[in-house]
Amino acid sequence: MYPREVQLQSDAVPYLANLQKEIEKAHGLARKSLSTNQERMKRDYDLRARLQVYEKGDLVYLLDTAQVKGQCRKLSPQWKGPGVIIHKFSSCLFRVKLQNDNITANHDKLKKCKDRTCPGWIEKFKHHMSQVQDPVGGPYKDLYCVCRQPYDGKFMVQCDMCAEWFHGVCVGVTLASVRSKPEYACPRCEP
Repeated sequence: MYPREVQLQSDAVPYLANLQKEIEKAHGLARKSLSTNQERMKRDYDLRARLQVYEKGDLVYLLDTAQVKGQCRKLSPQWKGPGVIIHKFSSCLFRVKLQNDNITANHDKLKKCKDRTCPGWIEKFKHHMSQVQDPVGGPYKDLYCVCRQPYDGKFMVQCDMCAEWFHGVCVGVTLASVRSKPEYACPRCEP
């Protein structure tokens, strides 16, 4: 309730040097404690982590973490799919094609599909992927644009919002019009 009287120290320089030394000592102890805790947590996580190797074309299920308003989470299916891995960004990040959507997902949100039969759309998709050829003669790896066709060697433009590539002819864009605008938004991302 009552403020204390402030006493000025006559020897402030040694006091500040001592204070700085004590603060550095406290920070060192905190860093050491954090490092020890981090190593312990990593060790415990690595014990439970399951490293599954996925490749392009593998069938997978995708963990559904969405909470739909009005639906009981407990009674909803936990996994979406099956889907097909269409692109492998790294050993932990994948692009998965579901029936009506393409989703980028982490390794931890995927589960290998071990079904004996797969849906018809997956068979059609795999058949279509094997039929499409590139100019060199091998099968194409990626499909682009709203037409879902591969790169044909002609002008393409990348959307700055969704990072999807589009054939200039399909979206009605020329090289000159793209150079005049600082950013390009595809028909899906346009406001």
